[in-house]
Amino acid sequence: MSGSREDSALRPAGSGPLLGVDLGLTNTVALLRRPDGRSSPLLFDGEPVLPSGVLLDADGTVRVGRDAERAAASDPDHFEPAPRRHITEQKFRLGERDTTPTDLLAGVLTAVAKSAEATLGTVPPAALTYPVRWAAAEQQTLREAAGHAGFADVTLIPEPVAAVAAVGASMAVERRLVVVDVGARGFDVSVLAPSSGRLAVVAVGGDPTVGGRRIDAAIAAHLAAAAGRQRREIWRAIDRPRTLDQRRAQREFWADVRAAKEALDEAEFVPVSVPGTADIVPLTRADLERFARPVADRVARVTARVLREAQVTPEELDAIVLVGGSAPLPTLWVTLRDTLGIEPVQPDPPAFAMAGGALGRLAADLALPVGTRPAAGGAAMGVPRPPRVVAPPRLPVAGGAFTRVARAAARLVRRPVAEISAPPRRAALPAPRQPEDGLPGLAALPALRPIPEVPDQRRAPLHSAAHRDPSQPYERAALAWTRFGWFLVLLAIVAVLAVAGFVLVL
Repeated sequence: MSGSREDSALRPAGSGPLLGVDLGLTNTVALLRRPDGRSSPLLFDGEPVLPSGVLLDADGTVRVGRDAERAAASDPDHFEPAPRRHITEQKFRLGERDTTPTDLLAGVLTAVAKSAEATLGTVPPAALTYPVRWAAAEQQTLREAAGHAGFADVTLIPEPVAAVAAVGASMAVERRLVVVDVGARGFDVSVLAPSSGRLAVVAVGGDPTVGGRRIDAAIAAHLAAAAGRQRREIWRAIDRPRTLDQRRAQREFWADVRAAKEALDEAEFVPVSVPGTADIVPLTRADLERFARPVADRVARVTARVLREAQVTPEELDAIVLVGGSAPLPTLWVTLRDTLGIEPVQPDPPAFAMAGGALGRLAADLALPVGTRPAAGGAAMGVPRPPRVVAPPRLPVAGGAFTRVARAAARLVRRPVAEISAPPRRAALPAPRQPEDGLPGLAALPALRPIPEVPDQRRAPLHSAAHRDPSQPYERAALAWTRFGWFLVLLAIVAVLAVAGFVLVL
């Protein structure tokens, strides 16, 4: 903590305003506690949630939040939707402009400081959350960004500690807790257990590629498949927008998808409009559960693995704290309960859990006598030493490399890509590309090539040689696969068996 530490140490917890800030990867929220003990969220453009995205103007000005998102429609190369993910870099480029993580994070925190100053007339002592796996260098970068933004008195609190405080769980040394933080872009799992005579974060894991955006991508692919072949050009514009209107339509489309996902918490179905048309596709709660199931299963498997690495059994757990923007999904709650045998605890409201927990933790620390207050830097905030980092298990692969090659060859033999009648149905867990980078999987689809007309009323099968154009290289390759593909696959199988037999004989 920097600034006037002795003065703030002598203040009772309720004698002055305090601020709790959750600087998230995708969104930022802040809770303000007034001297009378009442808490309320800070507002940004009239909304309690500030998008963490930033845009770097030509003159070096950092635009933040919704203003940055609107400007990104005409200047996407200089927009960064998640500046916190660059925290380990000394310098990086947005388009042709150089910048630093400190400057971008300072831009986000400046918006928070201005909102607090507009409400109170000053920036009160603040608690900022940070990922528990951040090293001292990353924590120092966050401190510097807060200082540049106008914060004079800052305490850094690890996210798992803030989450535990948000639900009012005890931090007694004999307890064992697990915090599951499921956000838009990924999830983290932290295990708190006794260590060196105190309760501390002993293991942390997760997957930075699996989160709520995976479910959004699955919903989008479902809508694309329902729209059919005749809407392909519309989906290409959503996938790779080139004009200002197309970028605006892309942003509105993803906002509609997320709004529909949230509405299914209470409704049985939600009508979703297909961009650029008057078509309506119903999205049911059963669809959402089907799309969320692979994400929930992944979260549960990684949580179980982190617990094993921490040598904590599910039976020893006192609580599972479920936080994050995707925490309200019923499928996630049920899967964790069924996997670990204990019902997760969720703070209310979940969007302000981290900020509220950090605020409560800061208030409790300021109420302590001067000599007993935890030291700055997070060492006494539940992380006495770096926790063990558990790598996520690899996603299961159906079959080996040879099986995948054989299946791909068989698909090419039976049905060339150019003859696909509609965008293919995506798996509920698509590739780890984020939606703002384009609609996953649809960019790879080639342009439709018209099928030659056949004079005879009885058309030949679509995969027959009557519909091949030998002058095109791709068609020649497809025709060759049609004639000799299975022979090559069989030859490869015989070669593998021969090599295996030779090795066994030796």
